[in-house]
Amino acid sequence: MIRKSVIAALTALSLAGAGLAAAPAVMAAPSSAPVAVAASYAKLTTKTAAKASRVSYGKSSKVVVTVKSGSKAATGNVTVKLGKKSYKATLKSGKATVSVGKRSAGTHKAAVYYAGNATFGKSSTRVSIKVSKASSKLSASTKLSKGKKAVVKVKASNKASGKIKVTITKGKFKTTKTVTVKAGKTAKVTLPKKIKGKGKYSVKVSFKGKNFSAKTLSFKRTSK
Repeated sequence: MIRKSVIAALTALSLAGAGLAAAPAVMAAPSSAPVAVAASYAKLTTKTAAKASRVSYGKSSKVVVTVKSGSKAATGNVTVKLGKKSYKATLKSGKATVSVGKRSAGTHKAAVYYAGNATFGKSSTRVSIKVSKASSKLSASTKLSKGKKAVVKVKASNKASGKIKVTITKGKFKTTKTVTVKAGKTAKVTLPKKIKGKGKYSVKVSFKGKNFSAKTLSFKRTSK
């Protein structure tokens, strides 16, 4: 064994001295098999727009949402968040109408979100939902008698609710009272002062509600 090792070493030295070297190792040929590369595409940038037509109290408010990427209509779902509630709809040709129900009179701020998908990027906007006060009508009746407190019956139409103020005057005489009328109910308003004498008195009835337009009704009544 030792002799074979010595011979191998001497052979290697002889080759080196002669300027010869052992044959290099054979390199493996490069593989021709295809290498899979994951493609990455950027999502299309979108723009969300929203508008809401003014409605009167008692009617449902609707928000029209449009989502586009340039001239291309987006697909997917949109959400309108109003207060603690969220309302969803699916885009069709880049547009969706979202019903947010009946709201109180005034201006309501809502956030509109488009979640995006594999093709379209997400976007959002805000919209103002305006609700006008509903119209109302007043009806009132009373009978006046000397020495007695006047009782005025008042009703606001369209199921209106709010504050009713009744005032009766004649010369320096004045008596007034304010009460709350419930939706669809008739309010019986008993004035605090007694009618002093006979003659014509002016009766003024004023209504003011959060969701209904203010109204005033004036008429004359004769005390017996």
